[in-house]
Amino acid sequence: MLIVSTSLDMVCWEVESEVDRTAELTEAVWNRIREPLLMKLRSRLVYCRNKARQDTLLSHYIALHKADPNPDLFPSRATFFDLPIVNSLWEKNKHNFGTDPGPVERDLDLGFDEAAWNTNLDAIKESIADYEAEMEELARERLVAAYTEQGLEVPADPIHDPRCVSLYTPRFSV
Repeated sequence: MLIVSTSLDMVCWEVESEVDRTAELTEAVWNRIREPLLMKLRSRLVYCRNKARQDTLLSHYIALHKADPNPDLFPSRATFFDLPIVNSLWEKNKHNFGTDPGPVERDLDLGFDEAAWNTNLDAIKESIADYEAEMEELARERLVAAYTEQGLEVPADPIHDPRCVSLYTPRFSV
């Protein structure tokens, strides 16, 4: 099991029983395992740092969600983190897990950049508003289709029509 801190100086791991070897680590074995091991350690280090920044962002997410006039349309946490403007604040080393992320940031201050958050806050709110507008339009389109399929008159505001709850059938199951 790999346990990695957010500091390059404090990367440590425990070896699980099936990987534990009591034999001496020879130069040949080290040369064979060095690169894959370093790749895994770098990947895990990047993951831990990005996760720590996401955890810090969570309080901002909650505050924005509570203040939003349309909390039902507010993006999920995963969608929020994937908004390009938000993603740029927490994902400093972008890579696919299991691949080598390459050089890892060596900055000692790896925490979340509050100044960057404050600078981008208006753009973040605009991205959230755009997302909510897209979700509302998608819901409206699907409800109009449901009213039409049922042969019913489409109300001016299908989203707030009390009949809409029983009309829409999801096109996929979760």
